[in-house]
Amino acid sequence: MPVKKETGYKKYLGHIKDAVYIIGLIIALVGWISTKSKSGAILETTVKYNTETLNKVEKFMETQATLNGQFIQYMIMDSK
Repeated sequence: MPVKKETGYKKYLGHIKDAVYIIGLIIALVGWISTKSKSGAILETTVKYNTETLNKVEKFMETQATLNGQFIQYMIMDSK
């Protein structure tokens, strides 16, 4: 019995499947890399914002401690 030759797209169907698989893998890899870099940037921005906020709170606490000390000194001097 003679072997029937494949013609047209059936001849290259295995190569097409491999190419589609590789393209899908590359797209998934690019998406994963962009997600990781974006989440890293978000984390970096969040850390920077939190650091700035903590610095502002620290300055406020220092100012408040200074004012409290001055108020206590005033009260001690006023009671004498």
